[in-house]
Amino acid sequence: MLTKRSLNLMRFRRWRSASKAIRSWMIKDKLILNDSKTFFIIIGTRQQLAKVSVDCLSAGDTSITPAVGAVKNLRPWIDETMSMMTHINKICKAASFHLYSDIA
Repeated sequence: MLTKRSLNLMRFRRWRSASKAIRSWMIKDKLILNDSKTFFIIIGTRQQLAKVSVDCLSAGDTSITPAVGAVKNLRPWIDETMSMMTHINKICKAASFHLYSDIA
């Protein structure tokens, strides 16, 4: 039976392995990963998120902390529970602004 500590250690090793593989792939294809702009978000149900506590991860030589609230990735805003409420609110706010600014 795995203990919580050994499970966390196994997850950490998988993260390190995956991040090294991504970095190697990017270097091979002449791409650069900007460590200072790297972020992560933990996605799950409220019950799952209550069980998880991650202070930071390392990406290259930089320690990154989890994003709080929602993050913008490519175009949509994504929050921890994938509810898209942040995205919908921001789209509605922008649409309202443009709708009423054209009237004035």
